[in-house]
Amino acid sequence: MGWPTLDLGHAGAVLALTTLFTLPGATALASQLRHQRARDRFYEDADGRSTPEALGRFSNRWPKALLLLLSSVGAGISILILIFSLHTGEGGIAGVGEHSMLTATWGLILVQAIGIMVQHSPVKIHNLGLWHSFSSLLAASLSVRPLTRVSWQAAPYKDPAALVWTAHTLTTLALALTNITLPRRPDVSHHGRPVDAQWTVSTLSRLTWSWVQPLLRQATLQHDLNVDDVPLGGRGLRSADLARDWADAEGKRKPGATLFRSLMWAYRSRLALLWAVIVFRCFISVVPFWTMLHIMKVLEQRDEGESQHSELLALVVLMAGSNLLDAWIESWAYWFTMADLALPIRAQLSSLVFGKSLRRKDVKSPSRNQESQSPIALEAQNGPAATTTAAAAAPAAQSTINDKNDNDDNDDDSSQSAVNLVAVDTEHITTFAQYHFLLLNGVLKLLVFSTFLIQLMGWAPFATGLLAWAATLPANAWFTRLLVGQSKTLMAVRDCKLALLGEVLRGIRQVKFAALEARSKSSVLGLRERELGVLWRFFVADTGLGACWIASPILLAATSLTVYVAIHGRLLPSVAFVSIGMFNTLETTLGSLPELVTLGIEFMVSLRRIATYLKGPEVQGIEQQGSNVVFSDASVSWPVDGDTATKDRFILRGLDFAFPEGELSVITGKTGTGKSLLLSAILGEVDVLKGSVHVPVTSQPVDDDDEHEDSPPPNTDNWIIPGSLAYVAQNPWLTSNSLRDNILFGLPLDRSRYDQVIDACALRQDLAALADGDETYLGSNGVNLSGGQKWRLTLARAVYSRASVLVLEDVFSAVDAHVGRWIFERCLRGALCEGRTRILVTHNLGLVWAGTRFLVELGEDGAVVHAERPKRESLGAVMDAESSSFDREQSETASADAVHIPQVVQPASAVPSSSLDGKSKRKFVQDETRQKGTVSNHVYKTYIKSCGNVYLWFICALSFVTYEAGIIGRAWWLRKWTSTSKSTQDGLHVANVFHDDQTSLVPTASTFIAQQYHHPLSYVDVYILISAATAVVGAVRFFWTYILSIKASRHTFERMLAVVLHAPLRWLDTVPTGRVLNRFTADFNIIDERINASWTLFASNALRLVGICTGSLLVSGYLALPALLLLGVGLITGRRYLAASRPLKRLESNAKSPVFDVFATTWAGIATVRAFDRVAAACVTQMHAHVDAWLMATYYITLANRWMSFRMALVAALFCVSVGAFIIYDPAVDAALAGFALSFVLDFSENLRWTIRCYGDMELAMNAMERAVEYMNLETERLDGEKPSAAWPTSGSVEIEDLEVAYAPDLPPALSGLSLRVGHGERVGVVGRTGTGKSSLTLALFGFLESRRGSILVDGMDVSKVCMQDLRSRMSIIPQDPVLFSGTIRSNLDPFNEHADSELFDALARVQLIDPYSTDFPTPIPTSTSFMNIYTNTNTNIFQDLHSPISQSGGNLSQGQRQLLCIARAIVARRKITVLDEATSAVDVPTDILIQRSIREGFGGDSSGNGKNGTLIVIAHRLSTVADFDKILVLEGGRMVEYGTPRGLWEGGGAFRRMCETSSEGEKRKLKEAIFSVEP
Repeated sequence: MGWPTLDLGHAGAVLALTTLFTLPGATALASQLRHQRARDRFYEDADGRSTPEALGRFSNRWPKALLLLLSSVGAGISILILIFSLHTGEGGIAGVGEHSMLTATWGLILVQAIGIMVQHSPVKIHNLGLWHSFSSLLAASLSVRPLTRVSWQAAPYKDPAALVWTAHTLTTLALALTNITLPRRPDVSHHGRPVDAQWTVSTLSRLTWSWVQPLLRQATLQHDLNVDDVPLGGRGLRSADLARDWADAEGKRKPGATLFRSLMWAYRSRLALLWAVIVFRCFISVVPFWTMLHIMKVLEQRDEGESQHSELLALVVLMAGSNLLDAWIESWAYWFTMADLALPIRAQLSSLVFGKSLRRKDVKSPSRNQESQSPIALEAQNGPAATTTAAAAAPAAQSTINDKNDNDDNDDDSSQSAVNLVAVDTEHITTFAQYHFLLLNGVLKLLVFSTFLIQLMGWAPFATGLLAWAATLPANAWFTRLLVGQSKTLMAVRDCKLALLGEVLRGIRQVKFAALEARSKSSVLGLRERELGVLWRFFVADTGLGACWIASPILLAATSLTVYVAIHGRLLPSVAFVSIGMFNTLETTLGSLPELVTLGIEFMVSLRRIATYLKGPEVQGIEQQGSNVVFSDASVSWPVDGDTATKDRFILRGLDFAFPEGELSVITGKTGTGKSLLLSAILGEVDVLKGSVHVPVTSQPVDDDDEHEDSPPPNTDNWIIPGSLAYVAQNPWLTSNSLRDNILFGLPLDRSRYDQVIDACALRQDLAALADGDETYLGSNGVNLSGGQKWRLTLARAVYSRASVLVLEDVFSAVDAHVGRWIFERCLRGALCEGRTRILVTHNLGLVWAGTRFLVELGEDGAVVHAERPKRESLGAVMDAESSSFDREQSETASADAVHIPQVVQPASAVPSSSLDGKSKRKFVQDETRQKGTVSNHVYKTYIKSCGNVYLWFICALSFVTYEAGIIGRAWWLRKWTSTSKSTQDGLHVANVFHDDQTSLVPTASTFIAQQYHHPLSYVDVYILISAATAVVGAVRFFWTYILSIKASRHTFERMLAVVLHAPLRWLDTVPTGRVLNRFTADFNIIDERINASWTLFASNALRLVGICTGSLLVSGYLALPALLLLGVGLITGRRYLAASRPLKRLESNAKSPVFDVFATTWAGIATVRAFDRVAAACVTQMHAHVDAWLMATYYITLANRWMSFRMALVAALFCVSVGAFIIYDPAVDAALAGFALSFVLDFSENLRWTIRCYGDMELAMNAMERAVEYMNLETERLDGEKPSAAWPTSGSVEIEDLEVAYAPDLPPALSGLSLRVGHGERVGVVGRTGTGKSSLTLALFGFLESRRGSILVDGMDVSKVCMQDLRSRMSIIPQDPVLFSGTIRSNLDPFNEHADSELFDALARVQLIDPYSTDFPTPIPTSTSFMNIYTNTNTNIFQDLHSPISQSGGNLSQGQRQLLCIARAIVARRKITVLDEATSAVDVPTDILIQRSIREGFGGDSSGNGKNGTLIVIAHRLSTVADFDKILVLEGGRMVEYGTPRGLWEGGGAFRRMCETSSEGEKRKLKEAIFSVEP
């Protein structure tokens, strides 16, 4: 045989393309030689910067040398081929020309290799290597024709041409492989952390997802992974960069573009690439069936005596290769959609939602239908049982949910709405973004397979089958519409549930103080039951939709085969098994469409919800003008939604004044007159209805960087930035950082200024008392600090800031009188505030009068009484109550030197700090725990038990086994059917009719039914019967799993909620609310929906894998060995995958909590965040860091999954070759049996991957159950105890004996050696400096602190032994931080609907919230002549209607009004023991005087109001509040300093007397009068 020739056109095309591919290398080579660039000593790109160590480790020297060597060898071989061609003369001139082109091609390849060798840039080397690899593959393609020609020889290994061309092929393939092993760059890092290596490793590693292997090894060795083990993402996966990309593209989009269109436009190129690959994949996916068809045809010929082993082997290899390629493309699509679509979209949407939350209006008014949508209000109206079932709670709430569905306006609390959008909606969008390509894949695969099936079976059978499939479409459409509706309703219910849960958790202290755990649980479970009801209907619709998609391909297959047999009279194995294999593939593909449709529906619903939120109203920036804060004929109101009528809004009118620059201005007025509203107007947090508000121009912008590069660092001379603002809110807002960080608030530490601020705000003694000093880690919103400490800390933050305008709420309301005077003299009038504009709200005019330069008094009707320099004679009623004690001259002459605070200022100048003395710092909020290793059996057992009894599980298991048996039986029956077709075809002459006229199907079909059992149509009947039964069982098994899932969800949620509500207060204080909400939202969404789906898919695929192995063994027992070996390899691979995926999933679950916590925390202090310019940027930076951690955990879970899937595909390809080889070389295997085996083999790859993946997904999903079980097993408070009598306590006496308590076993005692007795009906005042243990005494009395020593007896019963529910429900407490719940005034006053309206109005009147002589009051209440009519009709008084709505946490009320409503609630309850913890700190003095009188008269044990029947314990900072009480308890450092009557303590000259002496002269005279007015 002569020397084989090439195709001239092919050789020319290869040469042309290689020339094109050489251009980049030639250009790079010329540039390198021209510029003679030295090797770079550093590397940096958009992802990060390489360290010197990383550069030292990086090397591509050996691959480059190998490239040059292989290129030289290849060039030599091409020259040898040319020489042989010239020598033999084969092909003449054309042959020589072809081989010359080959040699030229190799010359160009050698030039490319030289270009790579001299290049220094690793990225350019990597990219040139890709062109070099393409050129090598082109050269390899030239070997196909010669090798094909020589392979037909008897002994090709003896032919020199065969050897040369084999060497040529191996060289080109080795060269191509070497090129893709070139690393792309050295390792890079970002902010000191390594960056993901996707674009660091070689192309081969990227194509096989191998860069995850170091992490897999680490996880296998350590059996765990930590957050720091997961690298950072590259630039394309960092949320901050993605947010900037979105903002940059915003201006390029069409105005009014929807969020969906914006996403499509932003990712248009990636989507186009993905969809193009999917189209290509759909054509590739038909190749295995094409090869199977030809294998079957060859085997049918072998049955007739022919044998073609070479052709069969080639077809088997092609089948395995095409199946592997199909699996790789599928893996790539999953990877690409997650890494390049889903995760960037999630990061961008999370950033958009968070950014919007920073700009969104803080609407405090109740949302529409607030009363009906609140289960608390519902329970108040209908009784506690109203919310225990979905049916009872449904009518009112369902209408609200329907309203939400119709309007979709996200008018819930913005914080909870934003949390839900990120926790649930972005996950829906992410999930659909990852899997959406399967929709396109399913539709295209249906078209491609349909075309192939038409060619295989004919148009009539397939068209008939298609009509049968189309018969399910009406039911399909109906179930889809039902699914859409239930999906919207489900999201609305979940919003309501999340809002309620968040409200309960934020108010958990009040819930536990008032023993409202059962009521709160009932309210939440009412919404939960409604959620499960909607979820059940959702599952039913999903089951119906799934049944349609399961039945439709079975109908398609059965009908097509029936018609085919009717036409052709027989069913060949090649037709039967190929068509059934394709129908099975379509069944799998189309069977996933219902879930994809569900995901698509959830995607659109969630996208719409996010879009609606992003369109919400934003705060309007206040105009900057001049150097003063100026109101110009302005009318302002709290922000509301668009549907609120003006008459329902509280409006401040006629604001026309300017606050003097650099001076102290004071805003005063009675409670509820709009003082905080006026401050909020300065901050831009209001709606300006008329006129304008101006603030000073900021001379230096503040951004997220510490300082501008071109500006000098801050120092004493340039510290203050003119025009900038700082704010101290009415509810102090603190972050979960160190105390020092809360003061610095992102500013650099100036030690001198910092120490001055600590002194001025009277914090030094507090820091000395803290174990870690100013490095003490604060809990959520400073929960481990007292109220006064939190106030002074936020004041210190404002004073330390660089702001020139300080906007301050009443900083004196929560501090002792002497501390307040110290703050006024040393801070507000001291050097730190000198020259700064200070705008202060306060009721304590006597204290601040001396320094006040401008005074604004607000009236009851929303008008300004006066706004001018302070003149005593111009003051209104707000000063009348203080007139007797107000001494202006004395106040003005008082100086800072006259103020003395005992033991407040230490002589040391340095702030106590653990960082200075080397002590380890204690974190108050502990890191979230996570389990290690596999999910424990206890978790699985808990879930199984929650699902129901063993009988339910037996039925479920039986349905799964029956379904798999039906699949195997269907295939086996098909094998039996096709094996008998040959013997029956001779008797079926009637089939010829159908060859002539394929339209006459109906009349002739009946003739086949009468045939005997051996007739082919009898096999069709059985086949249809098996298929129908399998479809029914398939639908039933999913329906049954939904039943089990609902049971598990209900039981698990109830148990976890009960435990959390009864958890110790210390645990609730140390766990961020966002962390708990994460368990109740994201984790329970997985428990509700994904656990069921994951274990169902695992069970289905595991049984399917068993069925495949069984089917293979039915072919031959010899296949058991390769099956077991390959299965073992798969299991080893799966174990490595699971070793990493488990800890990664746990990291992902934990990574969500900080994201939710940032949302919740930021919104809680949104006014403060917006007031401090740089803080908003810091919050965004913090949010981006948390989102990135969450994103990268998900990223690596997907990466590990793709690593596993590709290796499973390799295993499956080997199994396919093994089975195929056995079929080829075993003559006993006929075509029918081979078809039976191959139909299972084609499924082996997918089922092996999915079995291991679904097991991993099941474990990952069970991580949510694991986290729920962790909370279910939390330690709870003591739930048992002695049951007191119904009348207990009868007298209200309290006896404390040698009491010592602490907040935790490892903490010092909060109270020590405390002994005292409170008699029946006594009024006891508890005083002492902030942080001395006053609130700790309250916690101990209510059983929140367990005693280390001593006891507390109430009416002779030890509170440590009394049932907590009885103890707390028999006493009342009014906290300093008032807690209200969404609902109505009535539901907050009377949660259990036990009192008449007249009693509630009576309580409201006693606390001055309504006028007792109002016409709306059913019965006027007799009161003293000093009772004042506070309200007018100008602004509606909502307290005149008990059904007026209260928004979440009482956000539509002022702080003072919330305190008064809490007092009214305690008056209604009339407990024998009542504790007031600074309950009137935010109330003006005149109202406070009247309230104190009502307190003395209103608290008691019987309805007559006899005060002596009740014991009253009052914690007070205003000494005048308790000066006339029966007893005074003075605490210092957790110990009792004094206890006795006010007169006795005064005359004793002790601590109480010194506290009185530090008051102003006017206050001191008033105290003395009150003390000596009490009978001794």
